[in-house]
Amino acid sequence: MNFRIQLSLIIFLLYFIFGLLTISDYGISWDEPEHYHRGQAYLHYFLTGEKTYASLPKYDLKRAQTEKNYHERSVYQTDSLDFNYWLENDGDHPVFNDILGSLSNYIFYQKFGILGDIEAYHLFEIFISAVAVSTVFYFGAYVFNIWTGLFASLFLGTYPLFWSESHFNIKDPVETSFYALTILFFWRGIVEKKAMYIFISSVTAGFAFATKFNILFLPFILGLWLLLRQIFIERSTLKSLISKRFLLAFLVYPMVMFGFFAASWPYIWQDVVGNTADVFKYYENIGLESSKQQLFFNLINPFASRWFIYTVIPLALFFFLFAFVKPKMNKMQKDVFTLWMIWFSVPIIRVSLPGATIYGGIRQIMEFIPAFALIAGYGAYSFLSKIENLFKVNDPKYLRLVYLGVLVIFLVIVLIRIHPNENVYFSSISGGLKRNYENKFPSTGMSLGNAYLQGVNWINKNAQMNSKLALIQGTSVNIPAYWVRPDVSYSNYHWSGIKREGEYLMELTHIYDVRVYYYAWEYAEKMLEPVYQVVIDGVPILQIWKNDFEHTKKEFQKIEKNYKGPVTSEKEGNSVLIEFNENVLLSRLILKYTPDNECLPVKSGRIYTSINGQDWREEGDSVPYDQLGRREEIEENSFRYMFAAINARYIRIKLEPGSCALVGPSVQIVYLE
Repeated sequence: MNFRIQLSLIIFLLYFIFGLLTISDYGISWDEPEHYHRGQAYLHYFLTGEKTYASLPKYDLKRAQTEKNYHERSVYQTDSLDFNYWLENDGDHPVFNDILGSLSNYIFYQKFGILGDIEAYHLFEIFISAVAVSTVFYFGAYVFNIWTGLFASLFLGTYPLFWSESHFNIKDPVETSFYALTILFFWRGIVEKKAMYIFISSVTAGFAFATKFNILFLPFILGLWLLLRQIFIERSTLKSLISKRFLLAFLVYPMVMFGFFAASWPYIWQDVVGNTADVFKYYENIGLESSKQQLFFNLINPFASRWFIYTVIPLALFFFLFAFVKPKMNKMQKDVFTLWMIWFSVPIIRVSLPGATIYGGIRQIMEFIPAFALIAGYGAYSFLSKIENLFKVNDPKYLRLVYLGVLVIFLVIVLIRIHPNENVYFSSISGGLKRNYENKFPSTGMSLGNAYLQGVNWINKNAQMNSKLALIQGTSVNIPAYWVRPDVSYSNYHWSGIKREGEYLMELTHIYDVRVYYYAWEYAEKMLEPVYQVVIDGVPILQIWKNDFEHTKKEFQKIEKNYKGPVTSEKEGNSVLIEFNENVLLSRLILKYTPDNECLPVKSGRIYTSINGQDWREEGDSVPYDQLGRREEIEENSFRYMFAAINARYIRIKLEPGSCALVGPSVQIVYLE
């Protein structure tokens, strides 16, 4: 075993060990529950041939909450979400990563009880991310030298987004690792003229394709690199590929990719062509859906580029840029450096083109980060070489060790300071997290659900006995039920609004692309004092409120009263205009009507409020909407609409033509005093 491989294994172990030591500090992403439900259902079928969980013991929530040694069944082995369910309801992202994560849980939680339920899933993510870090080391060391590889692996391992989400993101770090392996093996196959490496590349590409469709853009990277290599580096490149072995390897490449994608996903087996087409349509919808992000000169969406610049550690960015300052490379190194630049650029460019969309930061194109790390690794080595030449250092060994140590300290300090919330990091170049939060830069402060665990830990430690807990926007699966203290009742049905029944409200408070449950949001942020916040660089990324009178802001410590003054309601086309003779703090509107045989049930409408009848504010929730306790406040002959202490004198209700709410409406106004 050569020295490069030995060091690759050491770096793998270092990253894996540090990841394992911090595994319990991180929560789950809001994507993970669906992935693990699917993964467990398919894994159970592969292992047993069974399509239900009937052979397993029932999940015991109380024991899972109270007994550390409980490991009979995972929280994501849900009877209603078994193999049969997913055969009917699957069709978005592929499932290979889901199955591998579930296999990790099956071994290390269910069988041996070595790790907790969630931690056993996350072990796979840390493992595969460590593979990515060691791959980057090997690539850099193979092309340049050991030091370039060390610096590159350091820049990848300490990239805030990658480090953080390698603990709880089941898609993107996994895809990134397979992506890096695919490019490494393909490159070796070409430059060493070994078709076996091309075949290995097809296998890792199959792993990637069975995880996420980002790998389908790989031909743009490799094709452009081969073209430039043919023109500028080795004119015999394409000619050397015309052999039986290479032609066979290239012929089977897409077959291996698709074969692995289909073989790992029972949903596809039912209708290979039709269901595969549906998956492609899903990716088309999420990748080409309309975006509110502004285009630069109506041509380029700068969101991904800005996000990269804003969230990369400045020291790493400096070395990335320094790599382009009079680089000293031989022919082979220039060739690989070109490949790295294309690898870095293509993922960012593809989401920057008109019609493409990206949201939630740059995690969806995380596969560019290894290329960034490799280029920055070379830049760090180039900078070091210039220092050695400048000071005529004869024996650079100790200088290089000190240099490496300083880099480690500066990079790791950034992570430690905001641990375990590294994925919300914004650098000083952009003004930091607070400035971008104040400027409402999209998705600023978004932890992907990770911060919920910190909120649950506070609840478990501080909430009164027999308390109730609800989320504002998140769904119940965002928090695994066994995390919550046994006496605390966790359900979004507990949200009581102005009734103030004392429940705790918890939610992530980043800059949302889309907010729902506007009444609940406005009520909590406007009327309640938070009892706990997870604050990073002055920005709350999660808040908890207690919905009782004591924790209501003083100016809203009022009670509901029925409005006794005159109220007029006038039908105007498809609208109802309501007026009362003074401004009040609205709490709720109750509209009663007398449906006849010709009118239509109330299905959609909008509410507007005004203090003068001229300037109107559109309320966030539609009509009808589940404003309280996730239940729609509508009956056959009435509906209720809640307001978070909105100062108004006029209300306008816009409804569909022929709506029953337009038939003989009568109004009741409830306000705060």
